[in-house]
Amino acid sequence: MICSVFLSFVLIETIILIYGTLNVSDVLSTTNSDSYESCSNVCLSNINCVSLFYIPSSQSCSIYSIYQVNSYQKNDSLQTIVGIKTNSTSSKTCPSSFSSIDLSGDVNGIAYQFSSSNSSLSYETCPDGYTQFTRTRGIWCMKLYDFSTAPIYFDTSYCSQYSALPTGFDNADEVAFITSEMVTNSMFQMDVGIDGHRIPSCYNTTTIWCDDYEWSNNYTSYPTYVNWSAWNPSRWTSDFQENQMSIYLWSSSTLVDIYNDISCEGLIYGFVCGVPLGNWDFD
Repeated sequence: MICSVFLSFVLIETIILIYGTLNVSDVLSTTNSDSYESCSNVCLSNINCVSLFYIPSSQSCSIYSIYQVNSYQKNDSLQTIVGIKTNSTSSKTCPSSFSSIDLSGDVNGIAYQFSSSNSSLSYETCPDGYTQFTRTRGIWCMKLYDFSTAPIYFDTSYCSQYSALPTGFDNADEVAFITSEMVTNSMFQMDVGIDGHRIPSCYNTTTIWCDDYEWSNNYTSYPTYVNWSAWNPSRWTSDFQENQMSIYLWSSSTLVDIYNDISCEGLIYGFVCGVPLGNWDFD
């Protein structure tokens, strides 16, 4: 058994309990509680609480915030109890493994996600320089790489050198963030590469306005947040097929997403990369 019990639901929050211990850097508070149920209620009633640690022998109840717990270790031989606040909507029946539990949550607007194995949980954070966003399917990290002083030909594998993926946009917040980054870096009238390529059936056709695009991975969902610039997608130039996607800002007063199609032989001055956190729901 992975957990000892699921406690009651408060809105969409659930406390998942396991026998084990945890590695922490600090604590929100420690109080006396006569049961793990009352300790769980302490966590549920504190907006900053993500985790708890209950010691039945001393009735000690400690609660922790999002950045105070480094990892969790399951150990059924211990009598100490670890609690994790999540968005899980599972029943009160213990699951067979961590992988069947929604291990994500939200504290004061900050989303968090845990990665899991059969015996441990660890809190996942975005890589340095990446900004976190909450998508329908999971938590996504995004970064604009700016190489405007040394542009390169469009390279779909660019993000792989950072153990990342090319990314499209899943919501308006992501578009606004990347647009703001481009404005801050004065990346006007410069193509910045993103995920998205014209579907193969549109290649080498005589139909200029064949603009059906698709993502290269499942981390970006549909519908796409695309606002093509004037006369785009144009499908081709006189020299090259334009089958890739970029984002393009005309001027400092253009604070909206403007998309352009570009060929692999076209120069780009930056690339938008993404990294997934934790378990994703692709059902």
